[in-house]
Amino acid sequence: MKIIYFGSTEDSIYTLDILKKNNFEIFAIFTKTSKSLRRGQNTNLTSIENYAIKNKISINKPPSLKNDNELIRYFRKTKADIFIVSSYGIIIPKEIL
Repeated sequence: MKIIYFGSTEDSIYTLDILKKNNFEIFAIFTKTSKSLRRGQNTNLTSIENYAIKNKISINKPPSLKNDNELIRYFRKTKADIFIVSSYGIIIPKEIL
């Protein structure tokens, strides 16, 4: 089963980790963009980003999912079996669902 996972908080890692440990194919992770610590400084990676890097899962951080034809094409092309959302914090438009 090909899964695209949407999550942004540290709490959402719990769900993601259960899926991974039960051998579900996490095709990609979508999360919120990282926030910079202070003006002009680099951003720190979030827990979700670190998890994705550690587990070699594609990570995507679009600022919005609205009116993005490229993202809509991406979702159609991947032909994911299911989207799982856990503490994502961004509205997913019906065109994507």
